[in-house]
Amino acid sequence: MTGPALTRLRRALEDHGCRVRGSSAQCPAHDDRQASLSIGQGNAGAVLKCHAGNGCATDDILEALSLSAADLLDEPRARNGRGYEVTATYCYTDEAGVPQFYAERRTPKDFRQYHVVNGRKVWNLSGVRRVLYQLPKVTAAVAAGQAVWIAEGEKDVLALEAAGVTATCNPMGAGKWRDEYAGPLAGADVVIVADRDDAGRAHAAAVARSLAGKAASVRVVEAAEGKDAADHLAAGHGLDEFAVSTPRAVHTSTPPRRGPMTRTFSPGCCATCGCAGWSARTATPGSPTWPSPARYSTTRYRWP
Repeated sequence: MTGPALTRLRRALEDHGCRVRGSSAQCPAHDDRQASLSIGQGNAGAVLKCHAGNGCATDDILEALSLSAADLLDEPRARNGRGYEVTATYCYTDEAGVPQFYAERRTPKDFRQYHVVNGRKVWNLSGVRRVLYQLPKVTAAVAAGQAVWIAEGEKDVLALEAAGVTATCNPMGAGKWRDEYAGPLAGADVVIVADRDDAGRAHAAAVARSLAGKAASVRVVEAAEGKDAADHLAAGHGLDEFAVSTPRAVHTSTPPRRGPMTRTFSPGCCATCGCAGWSARTATPGSPTWPSPARYSTTRYRWP
């Protein structure tokens, strides 16, 4: 028996251009010429597995198809026959305002992306240029010397715009920032609003790293109340009331490179670093000023 989730998965693979034959298909997450993806019907919905090499992660396969984990479930259908309600559709355009693709917000909370070919929705972004949300407004603001705010999602962007600033976000939310998105923000003063959770703060840190050396300045803040920019503004707080975000340091056990390096620390770093607030110094591995054991944060140790 083929459930609705497996039918949905097959259709998404075909729309993506993958060859589907029985329980085998080309994997959309890598250049697959061997039909290495197995698909089938499980107890609760569709199941899939990539057999190429170490196997592509399910999340990567779903992202390539613009599907979510919920799309793999044979969930009961709601009265509209789809199991969800579309609450908003956001259009992503190029600099000239030409639509490139769309993001659909749904309830229960979910997001799907599609582009339009010959008047038909194609539920993937294969071959589509990825751009920042509200790109024409962003480029105009940068040209005018105005600050640009970066939020995690489109709802936050619209809330920030209503508060009087130019705002943007990358498609598909946290963890999906690409270095190419930094291009239009070159020379701009940027304020990044991190969601108040680990994923949000990690995303904000990744965006800040991508903008380093490109933007004129980068500042990371977070909501004084609620989880995100929309919550903060809905609670009656102003733009000047965002709190300074201080992401927790992330350490690795990778040995330091040889030779002098500049160590930079963030406020209240951690005991491992032995720092005290903002500071910067030059140290040589093995010297008294070098941390022991040899653990360091890749986001705060930079060679000149």
